[in-house]
Amino acid sequence: MKNERGRLTTRAVFELGNAHFEEGRYDNALRLWKHVSQCVDHSHPSLAATYLSIGEVYVEQAKYNDAFIMCDRAMKIIITVHPPRPALLASAYNSLGTVHNHQERYTEALAMYISSIKINIKLHGANHPELACTYSNIGIVYYKQCKYTQALRMYDKALVVDERIYGTHHPNVAKTYLKYAETVAANFLLKAVFAALAWFGKDKEISKPHLRFITRHCLFSRAFMAKGTLWLQMSSTRLQQTTACNRTQKRHLLH
Repeated sequence: MKNERGRLTTRAVFELGNAHFEEGRYDNALRLWKHVSQCVDHSHPSLAATYLSIGEVYVEQAKYNDAFIMCDRAMKIIITVHPPRPALLASAYNSLGTVHNHQERYTEALAMYISSIKINIKLHGANHPELACTYSNIGIVYYKQCKYTQALRMYDKALVVDERIYGTHHPNVAKTYLKYAETVAANFLLKAVFAALAWFGKDKEISKPHLRFITRHCLFSRAFMAKGTLWLQMSSTRLQQTTACNRTQKRHLLH
């Protein structure tokens, strides 16, 4: 009875940490989750879940080395747990991918995200919020590498999943539309700049006024208006029709 009461108390503290995290009070969440980590058995999957949550705080605080340490500790526990916890393993892969992404280790990030996707598809099928989250994360990796076509494919996948689950008027859908619009704009701008470079000639230096002219022309051209602006308008509509903007559901619950 005492152990059960202790577990309930630990769960309550963990959930209170969730509440602080959702409100952006990261120091409070960190303090509570560190307390939980000291109260949980060192081989229990709940400790791994807590480490992952602490890692999320460090990501928000841009302390990526600390976040990696927490994710690595979680992974070492998860791979030794019996029976296996595949959902927790998928979350750990996703968290590690996010840390690698922020540290610009894109190859490692993609490998982690793909591992997460494989597990979640096996567990949940093709329609699950975690899949949409990971597809979107992969899109961000490709965007940072200027691989805009691949990024758009990933955002498309995220949209398909989120719209099936939530419908078209949901914050997650709106956020993905915004990423899509940004990627369309960047892709068109990149193509326009390359075209301008070819037009001016490879051997000629382009002055800053010329570059400003090219950029301004790209941003206001009909092609961009027909693509990027359309997506921005759609995302704006969805955001206006949404009463609350909850974070993507990526919280790790204690078991």
